[in-house]
Amino acid sequence: MNRTESNITTRIILITIVLLFVTNLLLSVLLLHNTRITSITLINERMLDIVNCAAASINGDNLKKLTADSVGTPEFLDVYKSIVAFRDNINKDHLKYIYCVYEDENGDICFALDPDDEAPGQYGEKANHGDGIYDALKGIPTVDTKSYSDSWGNFFSAYSPVYDSDGELVGLVMVDFDANWYKNQIMADMWVIILVSVISLTVNAAAILLTTNKLRHSLSRLYTEMDILADDISDLTDESQENYDPAVAVIKNGDKISESILRLRTLQKKIRDYISHMKTQAFSDALTGVGNRTAFAELVDDLNRKIADGTADFAAAVFDINGLKRINDEQGHEAGDSIIVDAATVLKEVYGVQNVYRIGGDEFIVIIQNTTAESIKSTIERVNKYLEDVNRRPERQKATLYLSKGTVLYNSAVDSHFNDVFKRADDEMYADKALFYSQREDRRRSDRTTGKPKETK
Repeated sequence: MNRTESNITTRIILITIVLLFVTNLLLSVLLLHNTRITSITLINERMLDIVNCAAASINGDNLKKLTADSVGTPEFLDVYKSIVAFRDNINKDHLKYIYCVYEDENGDICFALDPDDEAPGQYGEKANHGDGIYDALKGIPTVDTKSYSDSWGNFFSAYSPVYDSDGELVGLVMVDFDANWYKNQIMADMWVIILVSVISLTVNAAAILLTTNKLRHSLSRLYTEMDILADDISDLTDESQENYDPAVAVIKNGDKISESILRLRTLQKKIRDYISHMKTQAFSDALTGVGNRTAFAELVDDLNRKIADGTADFAAAVFDINGLKRINDEQGHEAGDSIIVDAATVLKEVYGVQNVYRIGGDEFIVIIQNTTAESIKSTIERVNKYLEDVNRRPERQKATLYLSKGTVLYNSAVDSHFNDVFKRADDEMYADKALFYSQREDRRRSDRTTGKPKETK
């Protein structure tokens, strides 16, 4: 092999190494982009959990009765107590303000009740807000996509609707989160990826320099000392061992190249595994471990596609915890969270975690593929049996877990969209909830038992 052929071989090796380096760099940029999207999704889910739980703790009938002269009335004190109790149990480093607002007859967003101790917004006073509030006024819990500023600071806000006992939207709970906290959370995740990428690129660069330097010295030595080894180098480059002398030290350089490529692939696999972990986090409810609203939205899209092409075969079961607000009021939100976790555990035991989704503060939905009415009835009996077992535990003596249930099978004759299935299941659940309360002597309750069910999107 002459000097010209050796130079061509060297260039091919260097080009290959550079391409690996560039590929790793592009992968890092893509990973940063995906990490940002995943982080935003996780943070928004956390914000929605907070505002939805706060909204669930408020009596809509009392909120509806508030006026400018309501300060000190039982209705005012009930709403005030609920929102203050929730505010005082949330980390103040990121949650800045929580209050209730309503839409007046002119379409303006006004304060209904603001528990701020220093400068509370007065009833009827216009409240600043972000772009997410317009979806919330349609009944969809939402988080701002852009921050906004007012005299109190710079915020991203989350909004959740509050309904009265007739199912009418009477106002919103609005929670202001510090915009700097929001952005810092995103950057914290991105810095992890940046650090991993920098380490990966540094290792790659060092491996490339080391390999290139040793290869250059080896080729230089071969050119000046032993022309006969030129043929062996050519054979090594072409991955052929014919006429190879095992005593030639150049094989060590080939091993180094292979080791460098192996290290690159190992680092890339670690990065891919991290992406997979982040995606799992984005689709799981932080409190219960079941699917969250994002995962459920993807499932609904898939079910609607199957309904459209005529291949749908599933059942929906909606579950709602009875008396959660009362437990939160009397025993604190830690007890309320414990009830929610126990409810999720029961549903996971019966249906499997992959089929259970938490779509509200205390509302769950289960989707069962390829099932029958008899099978659904059997699973409900198992749910009731698990509930009995859970409620025999000592910690459940003061906070008993009750679930209202509604189950339906998809029927192509009446269901043209998943919302049709969900509405029938939700109606059945609320009928079960009404029956539950009608059979109890203690009628004091805070959760809504009748009215218009919420629709999925």
